[in-house]
Amino acid sequence: MTVAVTGPTGDIGRPFVGALEREPRLGRVVGMARSAVDPTEDGWTKTEYVRGDILDRAPVHRLVEGVDVVVHLAFVIMGSDADTRRINVDGSRSVFEAAVASHEDVMAAALVAAMLGNGPPGVYNVAAPGG
Repeated sequence: MTVAVTGPTGDIGRPFVGALEREPRLGRVVGMARSAVDPTEDGWTKTEYVRGDILDRAPVHRLVEGVDVVVHLAFVIMGSDADTRRINVDGSRSVFEAAVASHEDVMAAALVAAMLGNGPPGVYNVAAPGG
C-alpha cells in the first residue's frame, strides 16, 4: 500500500508519517511539502519526498498518481483571512480534485476544523468554486 501525505513536516504530519513508517503493512509513503525534507533525518526508510505546494496543481497531481490513500494534512492556522482561505480552502480543493481525477478509491481528510484557521465563521464548501 502507498500513502500520499500533504504537510508531512508539520506538527501533525511529522508524527503521522512516523506512525506510517512503523506500520508493517505499508510499503511506501510519499510526502509533499514546500520546504526541503530529508526523510533519513527522521530515520524514515519508507518515505519519499516531493517538493511542492498544494496551491500548485501540477505537483499535487504527481503526488497522488498511483497511490492507494491520500491524507491531506497541509494547512495554516496563523495568517490573514485571505491567506487562510487561499491555503486551507483552495489548497484543499486542489488536493481533493487531484485525488478524484486520479480515481483514488480511498481519501482521508484530516483537520477539517483547522482548515478555516482564524478566518470568518461560516460554511465553506471546498467542492464549490469560491468555497
